[in-house]
Amino acid sequence: MRALLLHQWRRHRVVLLLAPLGLFVFEWVLTRFAPSPAETARFGMMLQYLPQPLTDALGIQQPLMVGARQVLLFGYIHPFVILLLGLWTVRVAVGGMAGECGAGTMDLLAARPVSRAAILGSVAVTTAAGIVVCAAAAWAGTAVGVSTRDLGDVRPADFVWVAAGLALLFGAWAGVALFVSALHRHGGGASGIVAGTMAALFAVDYLARMWKPIHFLRWCSPFMYFEPKDVYVRGLATGRAAVLVCIAVTGAAGALFAFRRRDL
Repeated sequence: MRALLLHQWRRHRVVLLLAPLGLFVFEWVLTRFAPSPAETARFGMMLQYLPQPLTDALGIQQPLMVGARQVLLFGYIHPFVILLLGLWTVRVAVGGMAGECGAGTMDLLAARPVSRAAILGSVAVTTAAGIVVCAAAAWAGTAVGVSTRDLGDVRPADFVWVAAGLALLFGAWAGVALFVSALHRHGGGASGIVAGTMAALFAVDYLARMWKPIHFLRWCSPFMYFEPKDVYVRGLATGRAAVLVCIAVTGAAGALFAFRRRDL
């Protein structure tokens, strides 16, 4: 198992260094743009000029009341954050299974005296560890930024559960990616399916916020179950967290079932 984990580290170490760095810088930059208490009114007046559907999609109900806290929370569901965490999740979960099969290196891994469960486990552990590191880096960017600028009563500790919710969201996507990867022989096709599904459901979640007739479609998107604003106020809701955990566990279990029975 140790050798398998080292193999995953060698393959993905560059991305594991760059993705958290990008998330740290992005969240830190947001703290520079977030309005201070004295700037909140002027910032809210600017938001009033945005179209109503767009403010609905962004979760802005009262533009004049939007302050630093709301801006920083939006940073945890921003497309840039989704892109970086999605890149890591798809790269590792798909590359470690279907990617190895397509490259022909899975034969070498499977020739070692380890079970297929151990091979899948090394991929799952690497994916999960990277997601946790990325979420922690995002929180660290917020914490450093908030600690070095006066944003009123905004505190770094208030965003810990938000970062945990972000990690849980992509843990669910990791389960999906592992399952799709276990069914495919080539990484390119599996990556396209997972990335396309992620992008489509992200779009569905945003469009459903903007257009009320399709609001009911939000339930089918994992992104619905991570609302940074709600997590900030109430912590991780048991029901929503349970849905994400269920997706992750079901996907990983399905991947193990399929990978044990497939022809490499």
